[in-house]
Formats: sequence, C-alpha cells, structure tokens
Amino acid sequence: MALHEDHAGIHLTSTKLRLVEVGSEAKKYLLENVDEVYYNDLINFDEKETKLITVLQSALNEISYKKPLTAKQISFALPSNVFRIFTVPFEEALRKNDLEEHLRWELSVLYPFIDLGNISIQSIKVSESGILKKKSIIVLGISKNILKMLNKLCRRNNFTLKYVDNEHAAANNNIILENYSSLGNLYLSVFLAENYVSLIMLENGMPVYVKYREQGATSDPARILNYELSVMASELELTSDISLSYLFCDHLPDDDLAEIRKETGLGLNRINPFNNITLNDALTSDELVKSKSRSFASAAGLAYRL
Repeated sequence: MALHEDHAGIHLTSTKLRLVEVGSEAKKYLLENVDEVYYNDLINFDEKETKLITVLQSALNEISYKKPLTAKQISFALPSNVFRIFTVPFEEALRKNDLEEHLRWELSVLYPFIDLGNISIQSIKVSESGILKKKSIIVLGISKNILKMLNKLCRRNNFTLKYVDNEHAAANNNIILENYSSLGNLYLSVFLAENYVSLIMLENGMPVYVKYREQGATSDPARILNYELSVMASELELTSDISLSYLFCDHLPDDDLAEIRKETGLGLNRINPFNNITLNDALTSDELVKSKSRSFASAAGLAYRL
C-alpha cells in the first residue's frame, strides 16, 4: 500500500517550468521524476490567461511526452515577485474579520494601484518569538486571476490542485527536513533571483521575518545582502547566533558564491534536495539530478509536502 498519493511539485518562473514528482514504494518515498522545460515564449504572470495556459500547457506536454506523470495531485511554487509581501504588527485582541479588514487596508496603502477585490491573502501570525520586538503578521497577497488560471490548467489535465506557494517558502521545506531534530535553532534563508532577493528567518521551523527586495540584473548581491542584514539586525533582538544560513538560487558560479560568503560572513549552505530520498532506477544517472539538483529546491520542497 502506498504511503501517500503521488504528488508533483512544479516551480514556475518567467522562463521555465521545473518538476519534481514523488511517489512511494515498499513503505518508502521514491523520487519518480525530475525534469525542466524552457518555455517557447517568456511569460509575465500579469498576462492574459489564454497566453499563460497555452505556454504552460506546451511545457507540460513536453514533459509528459518524455515521461507521463503518475501524480494526480499537483502543486505550484511561484516567483516571489508575483506576491505582495509585507509584515505588520498586530494585536491579539483583534477579531478575525477586523484583522482581515486591517490587512486589506495595509495592502491598499502599500499597493494603492491594485484591485483589492482581486487579491487573495494568506497570513502567518508570529505571536511567540524570542527575536521579534513585537507580535507581527506576515502577509502574502496574490492575484486571484493567477489562482483561477492554475485551477483551469489542472482541470484541463485531470489534476487536482493541492497547494500554491511562494518559491522561497517552498524551498525552505528542505531546510526543515534537513534539520528536523534541531528546529529550535535560528536559520537564515536567502533566495537569490536575477532581479530580486528575499530573506526569511526561521525560528522553530516557522518564518518569523520575511524581507523581499527587487534588484537590478547587474546589482551586487553581497552589497544588497549586507544592507538587508543590517536592517534585519535593527528590527530583531538577536540574542543568540544564527545557527546556519542557506542560499537558494538557480545558478551561481563558485567564485561568485565564495565572494558573497566572504563579504557577508555567512556560510550560505547549498542544499541538494535529493540527498535524503530514494531515487528510482532511471534517475540514478539522470544529468539534471547529478548536475542541477540544487536548482530544484522549490519544486522538491513543494513535492515533499505530502
């Protein structure tokens, strides 16, 4: 009997689709499929639904042609720049409806040109923390049009949409799995993309601090990280050292990574998301698994949410 139904995590970017599919066999989890496809056209998630579905369907067809998916449950990790991300203090006394109204008001102040009626909000309360100066709530807003588009894409392919998550949050599942026995420590996670960077502090396995910042393609990531680290230090009460720091990114030359580590003083460990799962026979010699495994952190982290 299978431990769980097969589950596929799909990481969508503006240029490509990455997929990780997990199943189970003989009472153990099994990595079934790892693949990536570059789109035939760049996408912007604000574009018309018809174009988005056409491009994504073409990418899914290409993957299925090579190896049909057995999973019927599908989840998507989306780029951080698709979300409206912010943190605000909150009072425990606020009722649920009052809190939702307050968050929408904050959203309207921070992003005055968006249609609030078209935004779906997910929030994470951080009411108990040893490093926050006040109780806070982390807010992620996403266009309902994107959620509708993903639902339509799943129905067209007879999939069930399970989760839609932020790519950085999805990648952080790998940190939690790797440090499951010592989640009481502090972990700093950095996600570096071509035109943005995000930082997340994990305490007891939960995000307590989130910062997203856009950057130019030619920006110096070490300089940006040092600035954001100084901001973070002023906003948190770090009475103990950060246990470990992690870096997630698509591709970063070793020399560039060494320079960032030197300039920031951070260890910035890189996780291979396939280290602790059994591979099916066909994947043991797969080139993507051998040479680009770290690039699949978001897709894998999402697929492991069985």
